[in-house]
Amino acid sequence: MIFNGGKIMAPGMKTHSDSSFDESKEISILKTLLESKNSIKTFFGENEKTPNHDGFFELVNTDTKQPKKQFIVQIKKTNALKLNKDGSYSYSFDTPFLFYVKEKVTESPAIVFIVELNTKKCFYKYLSDNYLMHLNFEDKDHITLRLNDCDQITDIDIFYNELLKIANERNAKFINKTPQQIEEIRLAVEWLNKAMEDIPFLKELIPNFWRFGIASSVGLPLKISTVGSEPYELSNGQNANAFGLYLQCKDELDCGVQEFMQQHYLKPTFDFTNTVTPMKYVQDVFISLMEDYFNLGIINPQYLSDTVLNEIVFGMLDKMAYTENYILSKPNAVKTYYKDEETVEIAKNNLLKFFSYFVHIVNDNIADEDIGKKQAFLNALNRTPFNNSGVDLIQVISTFAGCDFKFWNGKYYSFDVLLNNLGLFKREYMLFCLAIEELEKRKILKVYRIWNTCNDDFKSSGIIKFTANGIDTSGYTPIKRPHGNSIYSLYDDKKLNIAIKKLVSELPNEYSYCYEKIFGRNNSFKYCTDVKTKVIPHEGEKFMPYWLELRTIKFANPQGIVIDYDENIPSQYSEELDKKAYSKSIISTTSGIFPIELFETRMPFYNAIKVFLWQGIMESYKLDKPLHGVMVGNMRCSLF
Repeated sequence: MIFNGGKIMAPGMKTHSDSSFDESKEISILKTLLESKNSIKTFFGENEKTPNHDGFFELVNTDTKQPKKQFIVQIKKTNALKLNKDGSYSYSFDTPFLFYVKEKVTESPAIVFIVELNTKKCFYKYLSDNYLMHLNFEDKDHITLRLNDCDQITDIDIFYNELLKIANERNAKFINKTPQQIEEIRLAVEWLNKAMEDIPFLKELIPNFWRFGIASSVGLPLKISTVGSEPYELSNGQNANAFGLYLQCKDELDCGVQEFMQQHYLKPTFDFTNTVTPMKYVQDVFISLMEDYFNLGIINPQYLSDTVLNEIVFGMLDKMAYTENYILSKPNAVKTYYKDEETVEIAKNNLLKFFSYFVHIVNDNIADEDIGKKQAFLNALNRTPFNNSGVDLIQVISTFAGCDFKFWNGKYYSFDVLLNNLGLFKREYMLFCLAIEELEKRKILKVYRIWNTCNDDFKSSGIIKFTANGIDTSGYTPIKRPHGNSIYSLYDDKKLNIAIKKLVSELPNEYSYCYEKIFGRNNSFKYCTDVKTKVIPHEGEKFMPYWLELRTIKFANPQGIVIDYDENIPSQYSEELDKKAYSKSIISTTSGIFPIELFETRMPFYNAIKVFLWQGIMESYKLDKPLHGVMVGNMRCSLF
């Protein structure tokens, strides 16, 4: 007789235990699920005697059927998982497999499967480095695993893609580079991350930014193709060196260097010339990020003085004034708001009328007699470029719905609703709205006109009258120039000269205010310059346009920001300057067209600050690449 577990057994063959049947059942359930799409091949062993794990599976390339990545596994079973009050599940898990993975006995990624026998549900956990760090299983035989519905495998295709993502991430950590190459990349990525720390507003471009890492590979075989054709492989052995940025996470172990894989990167670059070094790549990225911010973004109004906020608000009010109804225009200046001071509340409500009318036309039910008007407006909206710059709200309504808008008196939406929909419109509307918010935070109730020139329809003399029949210009004499066929020709020279002198004299203080709000008082990026400048009108010959020349002399050893408007700058640099007309040492003399777009945009201070800030930062880095200024209107601008 044989005693087994308290039972008397007759001599004969050994029997199969209940647990062996359960083990077979759990493997069968899991194997059937994983192999259901022929994208995963399992190698699980029943009654597996291998310590610490229960076999492995391989991801399979769905086209070639070649293996892509091996995963080691441990498979656990339970009749029913414990349901917690918060809707999660609990499972008591023994820890040897966790130690096995932690000690890097194998470099294969590890998966824990838990099969619920009663329901045939399969759950999984990927034992990433980050997950292991948070399990706190040291000195423990068992721990409790928390499972959620998202951990259940319900769609094998989704699970396959998750595994593929894991495989790519793991593969990227295997760095096929020499120590010298790794060090070169490491220095480059540290340079870029230091720049991101030093210039805090660049982080606004990338949500949840902490640090960058660089993915880089040498000699990648690439294929190029045209639309409608098969990929065409580059000939003559032309492979590419590839660079791309990825976002590092605070709670993940990452050295900041990876191999370039087939996944999405920020600012990817493919170099077929073998001339792009890691440092050159990150400096090009830095310039690109700077251009993104200054050309596609806005300076946060919290960094701007009250004067510049006033300028921004009145710039928008002047734009509102130039509508088909003209009810907001001065009687002799159709491009100028009818008042030189206004409450912040009324300024806000003026824009809200445009926005509310827009929503009314697009979303509301329209009376039968107005359906034609609505359709005409929507047709016009469809013809309006709706790209990254957004819709020009005021222009569209003014152009295509002026008369209807004039007499509209419908429901006004709240300012919060407008803020939530700013992504529809051009960036100037975001700037205006954030400026309004900043003025309200500062408890400023009124705004004032900053510029008394250049926004008054560029008139020379006379009065524009508004009548029931439209505009009466009989008493208005516009500027006339013999060959004036440029935008400069529309300006009154005297008025414009006064405005330029005001811009030049007050820009240093406005820039310094903005700079110190962003960086503080003691920062190496502070742009120091010492220049004398003046603007010279030029009457073109024959059919050449009238234009304005910005003539500047830059002096050595600047101690701050000194910009003087000097009427005595000689017309011929070479003659007068050689005679030591100035006591200071001269660095350079330049001559170019004055960027009239500063005034065309109705915000010369704001845009000049953008240009100056760009120049100051870029000059401090001394990058070996020509820089072309900041987009203001339709022109790249630089100053002095």
